[in-house]
Amino acid sequence: MTVERGRDWGGRGIVPADAVVAASNAELRAVITAARRADGPIPHVALVGGDLCRTLGGRGEVVPGGTGSRVVVDIGSVLLDGRLHWFAAHLVARSP
Repeated sequence: MTVERGRDWGGRGIVPADAVVAASNAELRAVITAARRADGPIPHVALVGGDLCRTLGGRGEVVPGGTGSRVVVDIGSVLLDGRLHWFAAHLVARSP
């Protein structure tokens, strides 16, 4: 799916009852990292805070089993100093 101006790229729907709640970028990253390291699927996530939530217009009031905006987002990975790091909102790389 490509996000294009003036095109729908998500919609309202039921948030899966088993969605994991993430209140920050760090919590979202922890969910993604745990799933990837276990070689499992990334679960549905109910974002109630963090940069990605705000960027998508979230108001922090979604609950699993309720209604909310449903979108598919890309997950990124980067290999730094021999370690694989996963991210969804953004990656900040600084020199030591």
